[in-house]
Amino acid sequence: MLVALQYVAVKDCNDRNPLIRALAIRTMSYIPIPIVLDNLTEQLRHHLKDRDPYVRKTAAICVAKLYAADARKAERGGFVELLRDLLVDGNATVVANAVAALSEIADRPDGVVFKLNLAVANKLIAALGESSEYGDRSSGYGCLLTEAHADGARFTSSTHYYATSQRRTQTPS
Repeated sequence: MLVALQYVAVKDCNDRNPLIRALAIRTMSYIPIPIVLDNLTEQLRHHLKDRDPYVRKTAAICVAKLYAADARKAERGGFVELLRDLLVDGNATVVANAVAALSEIADRPDGVVFKLNLAVANKLIAALGESSEYGDRSSGYGCLLTEAHADGARFTSSTHYYATSQRRTQTPS
């Protein structure tokens, strides 16, 4: 049954309809079994660069799910870096989901934290007004990004961890 599910999911990941592609990648991200995660990583790389913003925003959240299921696979695959690239996407909803996913990853004990430059921080602040996604999130991204902007573009998670985009080597403050 798992083989049949995988076949259908991978087939749907290549569908012309962006809703089908997004649903397929989201479904795969909810099945934390190694063989499914292997197929997910193959598809996720393409979906993070998909031409449709709905697929990209869904893929951004799937990176956080992949990280929760297998942090090493996510890091080795360069998915955190790909997710950071979405912070400068032209679509505000994609940016909002990238922020949400990065925050979710940063909040994990084994997560990474991020330091942004001023240009990216300004883009994130500008995106606040363009997307209701920020206001709908419970982690307070508006406050998070305002703090990042006021603090020299340091992106902090909702638990206030900060450092470079490498694995934590110090205790959080």
